Amino acid sequence: MLKEKYIKITDLQVKDLLQNQVKLINHVKNKQNQHLTEDEIKIKDLTSKITCMRESLHSEEQTLKYKNHVLSKHLDYSIELEAEKNKFLEESLSLELQRNKLKICKRNLQDQKLLNQGRKMSMLLRLVRSHGIKRGLTFLTSKEVKIYNKAFYSNVPQKKTDIEDTYEVKSTWVSFGFDDKDKKVDRQAMHLTLFVSISICLVCGSFVLGYMPDPRLKDWSQREAFLQIRYKEEHGLPLIDPNIVDPSKFTLPSEEELAGIEIII
Repeated sequence: MLKEKYIKITDLQVKDLLQNQVKLINHVKNKQNQHLTEDEIKIKDLTSKITCMRESLHSEEQTLKYKNHVLSKHLDYSIELEAEKNKFLEESLSLELQRNKLKICKRNLQDQKLLNQGRKMSMLLRLVRSHGIKRGLTFLTSKEVKIYNKAFYSNVPQKKTDIEDTYEVKSTWVSFGFDDKDKKVDRQAMHLTLFVSISICLVCGSFVLGYMPDPRLKDWSQREAFLQIRYKEEHGLPLIDPNIVDPSKFTLPSEEELAGIEIII
């Protein structure tokens, strides 16, 4: 409480002192103004206004200088941007020219390929036509060959000669690797191996693997069936229950409804 009072007192004293000082300053100014003439008062006012205007002009000059500096920087930056833009445009034009040149080169290459193909085809057609003409000329020539056999004349003595062939001409065949000498043995061995490998091994083996029993009970349905059989054997239940579904839940039709219906068993 004492501190708060002391602080309040000091604030009031400070305020009073300031007010007294302001009053004294105003009183001194009034006394000075009383001794001065009206012209001098006007001159003082004008000088104060001029000083204010000078200060404002000086501040405006500084602001204008700053703005000019900023504008010069912006102009330099815009000039640099325009230069970069021109460079980019020149590079894009050069790239377009290169693309056009590449397209023209591709077209020229395609045209050359087509010309080469056409030349080759024309050469082939010429060769084919020349062979066809030759064949036609051979067909046009006469094929009747006159053979004068002296054996039919009575003056020529006939001799009986038995000419034997030096070797027998055999037909060519390709072996499958079973026999190089006898074709029949080679073909029989090939058919037997194919029959055994495909029809017996593959077909019968896949059938056996598909239908053979599963001793390890990998199939879940088979495991479940064995578990159900074991449960029924342990509890003395029949293995196959005819009433596994409650017959009372079924709604069968009456004999009157079934009278006119033919039942086929």
